[in-house]
Amino acid sequence: MKSDFVIAGLDVDVVAINVIAAETSQSGLTSRCTFDLLQDTAQVQAWKLMGGSKDDIFIYRANGRLAPGGYLPAFGKIDTNLSTEAGYQNVLRAIKEAAALGPATTCDENPPTGLQRVGNANQDDRLDLADAVLLLGRLFLGASDPLPCEGEGIEGEGNLKLHDSSGDDKVNLSDAIYLLNYLFAGGPPVPGAGNCQPLEGCPDRCPG
Repeated sequence: MKSDFVIAGLDVDVVAINVIAAETSQSGLTSRCTFDLLQDTAQVQAWKLMGGSKDDIFIYRANGRLAPGGYLPAFGKIDTNLSTEAGYQNVLRAIKEAAALGPATTCDENPPTGLQRVGNANQDDRLDLADAVLLLGRLFLGASDPLPCEGEGIEGEGNLKLHDSSGDDKVNLSDAIYLLNYLFAGGPPVPGAGNCQPLEGCPDRCPG
């Protein structure tokens, strides 16, 4: 693929993240590849921060912002198996499309702003138990489903506002507890729970 980058006139940086506690497998990558290797640790939790998991691919624009459609899960709808012609071409195409967009800045780009119900983690336009369960999975079990909004990880941009059921500008266990208390114990409502809220970087998931 490096030769294809050269032919296309692309300057692409590639970094592989080795899974936690797999230091012994580093040589299997470094002996065959020329790209940089980052060893993930329990303290860093790189994959969790990005909202991904093993063998997922993230494609970023020139200034380090995730490209639209740049999160490619390993077993998602798009084939990313570089050992197959289809997978190879899919990844190469996505990189070329990201490069064509150039750098993204807050000055010259308007991220999509979609209508969302705060707390609706699973994007079905309802607040229910499934949203609290999914939030807990994303926080503590390394759930590998794609996050719905732009930004890196659950605390990035629209994802934070979407999951912040308690309204304290943070995403943590208290948000799941707050949502469960609202749903089943008569607790205070999720801020704006009855209305669709415009959240920057998120798709439309409620009718307004």
